[in-house]
Amino acid sequence: MNTPPTNISCQDPKLSGENWDRFLPVFKKKNVQTKKPHVVREKRVYTPFPPAPTPSKIDKEIESGEYFMKEHERQAIKQAKKTQANLEVREQKKAEKASAFVAPAEKKRKRDDKNKFAPTVDDLKNKFLAQEDSKKKAKSAKVSSLSDFVSK
Repeated sequence: MNTPPTNISCQDPKLSGENWDRFLPVFKKKNVQTKKPHVVREKRVYTPFPPAPTPSKIDKEIESGEYFMKEHERQAIKQAKKTQANLEVREQKKAEKASAFVAPAEKKRKRDDKNKFAPTVDDLKNKFLAQEDSKKKAKSAKVSSLSDFVSK
């Protein structure tokens, strides 16, 4: 709440407690643009001679010797360039397709505790031979026990 001006509040004590916004002037807010700073451009180096003109199509043909060729010779050279470009594109596409079939490099895994105690080929051989021996002994024991019952 705005305070009233001192000279009016002295005249009328009723207005001293009221809001004085209605008596004050209302101004529209304007977005005033600030002035842009002047940009100083760098001065270019003065060259008294203009740049060399770019060679025209005919100039390029004269340099390459194509200007003096016959039309069918030009067409043959143009066709040869096209086929060469096509071959390069084909080779590139073949390489891209072949790269899809190349297996990625496998990461080396750390051995687990299980693999430390995994049986080796020699261990398995010895175990297998021991089983064969025990089977032979059991078989011979069986035959000898049967021979006790069989009379000669």
